[in-house]
Amino acid sequence: MNFKFFIALIISKILSLALQLRNGGTALPGLIALKFEPDFMAYFQHQFRQGIILVSGTNGKTTTTALIKELVFNQKLNVIHNAAGSNLLRGIASSLLKSSDWSGKIRADWGVFEVDEATLPSAIQVLKPKIVLILNLFRDQLDRYGEIDATAQNWKKSLETLSAETFVILNADDPVVALLGKNLPAHVYFYGLNDWEHVHKTISHFADSIFCPSCRQLLVYDAVWYSHLGIWCCQRCHEKRPLLDLAVEKIKLNPILSLTVALPDQPKREIQTKLGGIYNASNLGAVLLISSILKIDSAAVQKVIADFQPTFGRLEEFTYQGRRVKILLSKNPTGFTESIRTLLYGKKKNLLLVLNDKIADGTDVSWIYDVDFELLKDVTEKIIVSGTRAYDLALRLKYADLKTIIEPYLKKAIQQSLANLSNKETLFILPTYTAMLRVRKILKGRSLEN
Repeated sequence: MNFKFFIALIISKILSLALQLRNGGTALPGLIALKFEPDFMAYFQHQFRQGIILVSGTNGKTTTTALIKELVFNQKLNVIHNAAGSNLLRGIASSLLKSSDWSGKIRADWGVFEVDEATLPSAIQVLKPKIVLILNLFRDQLDRYGEIDATAQNWKKSLETLSAETFVILNADDPVVALLGKNLPAHVYFYGLNDWEHVHKTISHFADSIFCPSCRQLLVYDAVWYSHLGIWCCQRCHEKRPLLDLAVEKIKLNPILSLTVALPDQPKREIQTKLGGIYNASNLGAVLLISSILKIDSAAVQKVIADFQPTFGRLEEFTYQGRRVKILLSKNPTGFTESIRTLLYGKKKNLLLVLNDKIADGTDVSWIYDVDFELLKDVTEKIIVSGTRAYDLALRLKYADLKTIIEPYLKKAIQQSLANLSNKETLFILPTYTAMLRVRKILKGRSLEN
């Protein structure tokens, strides 16, 4: 065993044990290990008996990864998973540390890891995955990631290094993601939506990838599901949405999600879930395609998805002071708008919107002007806003002709929101990432912040 690896392992495991006693610092042990030995994770890569699955994309990573993990675990296989949502290399390294013994040995069939968009190329290089799933690509934290074209180029270069034994799963509805599959050595599979009841007539003003990634011509859409995702083609170079290996059909959104999936030469299957939103219909398509590749029994898949509970701020539900609270993480224009769309059904809602501008949120909050807040006129009559940029958010909502109450202090904002609720009503909180961590800490009494 490499001496640097051994020292990194021992120090980081001691730190990990200490932090577990304090319920904090999920990524710190991995950060320390990588500082001591930059190749730390390479020592674990070959120990997975069946391989590693990496899941990346702007929106939907945490829920999708958790579902895949549950499907694999349900097969009585050992799985290592970065469950706390720490999706940089340090977070994955911490998960490996937690699962290893003091000699650096792990006993796992699969590794299922959520991976940050900017980290994906490095993760591919180090972990040599068996399956890579890319969900979508939207603007998010421009001060950190830059424009989406740069991210896509980095992804393409890393995907080209994969072996012919690797499976790459791509969202055909996203033109930038779909065209990553061209001329790859790996096996490439596509999933997408095929439900004309949920088509938008026009592409939204905040859509990101409306130009052909190959020739920069304006794309033509036969159908738009949300943002720039839909049935698309280029009339100049004739690129178009690839044929689907799995199609998601007959989507029902009120109040929770059900759908039908179609695979070639297989009977159609109806899926019920506690998740919501058209975006989760797409995510479920990805999960179901992977389950098909792994040859997991369809009845077992349906049960796991039906029983799956939303986690870590993604439609996660709490009971706090006798009242029901739901959190919908909303961290970029597309994600925030789709969170709002999930609330359009049923009675008027009680809303608390929380905008922070810490590094993990993106320090530039101008993106809020690309959120379709005008939809909230059909959702609520009064909104409480909070967070480090509460006043910026209140101004944006004023332009949308919405009434707001400003309470910058989050705990007070939650208390004020709950005071307006009857016992049978639910408070819906739509926070950015660091605000979500803080909300969870208040509601749950502990924090998973790094």
